Amino acid sequence: MSTAARASFAFAGLFSVKISIITTALEMALYEIILYFAALFALCAIIPIIYTAYFGPLRKFPGPTLRKLSNLPESLTVAKGNDGWDYVDLHVKYGPVVRIGPNKLSYSAGAQAWKEIYGFRKHGQPSVSKDKKYYKRPFNNVDAIHTADDTNHSRQRKILSHAFADKSLKDLEPTLKHWVGLMKVKLEEKAGTNEKVDILKFYNCTTFDIMVFF
Repeated sequence: MSTAARASFAFAGLFSVKISIITTALEMALYEIILYFAALFALCAIIPIIYTAYFGPLRKFPGPTLRKLSNLPESLTVAKGNDGWDYVDLHVKYGPVVRIGPNKLSYSAGAQAWKEIYGFRKHGQPSVSKDKKYYKRPFNNVDAIHTADDTNHSRQRKILSHAFADKSLKDLEPTLKHWVGLMKVKLEEKAGTNEKVDILKFYNCTTFDIMVFF
């Protein structure tokens, strides 16, 4: 082999080594960049969770640590249909007010809790804000009574309040008893034949009868 050929092969080998070194360096740099952004993403995800759990407005309320950090335990409770058992156990352990999620509380203080949460507000006392996640504005972008601000809520409430007055509700009692009694009679007839009953259908029909009557 000539000297020129040997020099050509040597140069090609050296060039190949340099390309390999550059490729390896680029791969390492890319790997470091990916790790950096992964760590940054994890940090951005973890910081709000930690802040909400230990520095947020509900930090002083008792509850299981996992429920303070995540909504997963509550989702599992709901998915399994164990609300009536799990929450009771939590209240027995932690008291009348329990933190069941990062941004959720469960109350078992009875009439007093109901009054404080849903009762009338005294003059000058701020109203309890509705969670926008569950109380969204209608598609026409006009607030209903449950999404309106205090001024519009008061105006709409005055229009509807007479229907929920004590006298109005008592006047409706005979009608409600009639349709509920009819449902009871029909269910008793089905019970006597040992047939399977679609109770949801009975409830829907009874509700529809009451609505049509009014």
